[in-house]
Amino acid sequence: MLHTQWRREGSAFVVDIHGSLKYENMPTLRGTIQEVLAHRPAVVVLNLEGLEFIDSSGVSMLIALHQTMKSKQGILRLCGLGGSFNRFLNTVNLASFFSIFHLESDALGETAC
Repeated sequence: MLHTQWRREGSAFVVDIHGSLKYENMPTLRGTIQEVLAHRPAVVVLNLEGLEFIDSSGVSMLIALHQTMKSKQGILRLCGLGGSFNRFLNTVNLASFFSIFHLESDALGETAC
């Protein structure tokens, strides 16, 4: 199961993700992302603190969102990554692809890890 919720924090949009980010749940995330992108944000922060599991389709969605934001001169930031997901991103050489922050406040204040 996946639960997403978005909110505006200053000029950024924060998307809180809770549960499993896998193929079956992609429509939920896509819907939330489409709502956020309709506002043409300069910065989107994905708060992954509540993420319990992510499969390859979830990772693909994050990559696609990163590319979408970049094409619109926007920025995608990830925060609240669990240790196993962070290790996974390092293992597949994606940690440097994303802007990763320990805390949401860091992501909103641009203090990169």
